[in-house]
Amino acid sequence: MKMIPQIVASVILSHLLPVVSPQVLPREPFLAVRRHYCQGSLINTNTQLCCDGGVVDIPILSPFQRRYFNCCGSEAIDIRRQVCCAGEAVSSVNVPNVFPFQNRWRMPAPRRRISCCGRQAFVPGLQVCCSGQVKNVAFGTVPNSTACCGTDVYNRQTHDCCGGEELVMRAKGLCCGGVATNDGGEGTHICCGEQSFRRSSNAMCCGRSVVEGTLRSGFRCCGQESYNMRKSHRCCSNQIVYDTSTGICCAGHALEFPSKTFTCCGRRVIPVYSDRMCCAGQIVAGGFSTLRCCGDKSYNSALEYCCSKTGGRIVPRHFHPNITVACTEQHHI
Repeated sequence: MKMIPQIVASVILSHLLPVVSPQVLPREPFLAVRRHYCQGSLINTNTQLCCDGGVVDIPILSPFQRRYFNCCGSEAIDIRRQVCCAGEAVSSVNVPNVFPFQNRWRMPAPRRRISCCGRQAFVPGLQVCCSGQVKNVAFGTVPNSTACCGTDVYNRQTHDCCGGEELVMRAKGLCCGGVATNDGGEGTHICCGEQSFRRSSNAMCCGRSVVEGTLRSGFRCCGQESYNMRKSHRCCSNQIVYDTSTGICCAGHALEFPSKTFTCCGRRVIPVYSDRMCCAGQIVAGGFSTLRCCGDKSYNSALEYCCSKTGGRIVPRHFHPNITVACTEQHHI
């Protein structure tokens, strides 16, 4: 009778063993073993990587975690916790992935992209990389409005970066030609070269210089100077201001001859009322109402024909009363 309990126990165990056998325990889905070579060594790509020619074992518990590992130089990194910067593994665990808001944290979705700043990790949009240094972006800043000025970060909507180093608040100053000015903001002042002047003042910008006068009062620019068109001043070759009552501009040169009584002939002048005239930049004989230019010569239009005004071929009228016939016949003589 003592054997019955033992027999019953052995029968029960024989029925339970298949249930607890490791062969029927739940397992992860099967992954085909992919084998490749790394510098002649056979590796299993489900559990190993080939980094810079060396075999690196992946510390994974499941082959499905293989997708989270990549090479960084000669080592393997977990892209969920690390980023590869300049060939070195950098931890991304402490990189901010949340926005501060009233001493609380709210998670953005999805997780933000992580980039490198030299050998540091940062999150674009939450941080910026300034000359190798990671700077945080102020909460509430308009997207893409934050930029670097040297190693500092600034808001492009309210400030300007002068010379790549100095910050200027637009409400109080301007950045003129790479130089910071604090005379006044963009609402009241305007740049001229490396300086600024008040918009409402009796001044204007000519070239890169602040000069006297305004457009409304009749002033115009002449190079780095200004002149008043309502007076007798004019600009010669956009460089020299001269007085028309005492000077004249000929071929870009200001000459000391009054423009009312002299006229230009190239770079020279001749009196308006004289026995000289100007033909193609040459001073020739004149003084008669019938004299005309034929090229760089003068001719008497009452007695001669000009057969070629550019070449200056002159033919006497007695050859033929018709200029076409006269010039043609004379051409064959």
